[in-house]
Amino acid sequence: MSSFMSRIHSLYVAAIYAVVALFAITAAAPAQSRKSDLGGSWNGVGTVMLPSGDSQQVRCRVRFNRYSSESYNMHAVCATPSGRAVQTAVIRRVGSNKYSGSFHNAEYNYSGSIFITLRGSRLSASLDGGGASGYMRLSR
Repeated sequence: MSSFMSRIHSLYVAAIYAVVALFAITAAAPAQSRKSDLGGSWNGVGTVMLPSGDSQQVRCRVRFNRYSSESYNMHAVCATPSGRAVQTAVIRRVGSNKYSGSFHNAEYNYSGSIFITLRGSRLSASLDGGGASGYMRLSR
């Protein structure tokens, strides 16, 4: 192959790699921002300390819906061996990956505070209220 043709071939290959790289970057960008977004469905397990002092394993399904640019509405359904609870909350961003808010359980009429740390597609949450406390790890 002549040096001119070799050069054209090299430029052609470089252009293809550039297009592939650009496509990969633009395709990954929404996924990256989605991972750092609290919105959507989450599932996970944790431990709750009941007012009696007993601790129990808990499994939760949580949905966060964006309320504003810095806040979310939360709806959580959690179950322990002794029962099931539904809680709602308003969560606000308080740091680059930290959120806090107040939750309420209408069925048992108790409220409390919730703190969340988000790390990609995983989050950790701690709750305190109604004489109970808990810690959960959730993922998408």
